[in-house]
Amino acid sequence: MITTEDLRGGYGRLEVLKGVSVNVQPGELVAVIGANGAGKSTLLRCIQGTLTPSAGRVQVAGTDVAGLSADRIVRLGLTMVPETRDLFPSLTVLDNLVLGSYLHRKGPDAKQRLQESLDKVYALFPVLKERAASPAGALSGGQQQMVAIGRALMTRPRGLMLDEPSLGLAPLIVRQIFAALELLRSQGMALLVVEQNARAILRICQRAYVLERGAVVRQGGAQELLQDPTIAEAYLGVAVQADAR
Repeated sequence: MITTEDLRGGYGRLEVLKGVSVNVQPGELVAVIGANGAGKSTLLRCIQGTLTPSAGRVQVAGTDVAGLSADRIVRLGLTMVPETRDLFPSLTVLDNLVLGSYLHRKGPDAKQRLQESLDKVYALFPVLKERAASPAGALSGGQQQMVAIGRALMTRPRGLMLDEPSLGLAPLIVRQIFAALELLRSQGMALLVVEQNARAILRICQRAYVLERGAVVRQGGAQELLQDPTIAEAYLGVAVQADAR
């Protein structure tokens, strides 16, 4: 569903990505972990279409999309939830969600499809139905993240990218958000998640890539990486004890 090959990109003369290759298949939740400045968000922007790669390939659902607009890429079935969420705080929760359905507003069954999409979002995050008439800006940070994810789902995507979905959230809310991502994966969606909370995301993803200075330095199964002492010390906050024997 999502594939990059030897992807390079950055900002002006600053090359951030230095040949990054990743892939995510339908029904997979794949994480990208690494320190601040490793290029994780830049990778998502190059895939999303808000940043044009300088070299390499990006494919979404088998279509080369490098250089295409973000709108075109959404139409291919890939939507992104940005770290900034980008909600309209003065609009209601419902209005913010409906804005995500812009691709499906035409046709004789448009109203039915809209309601079906809303029902799916409300089933995933019941609190949004309760707060549907509330301004998005009046919600807690966790609820706003749910709105951001819900709005992305209103595009009816086959793939979803999320940039730091747990940032600034309480542990209970993080568990709720991650449980929702696991459910979406089980339903066949492809998910690519950039996440600073490496321990939490490695517990729910199938595979992960470790990014350092714009390059993939390690990749593998989630359990394999969780048990790797080098990964533990660098990204999980676990000090590696020297063997005293």
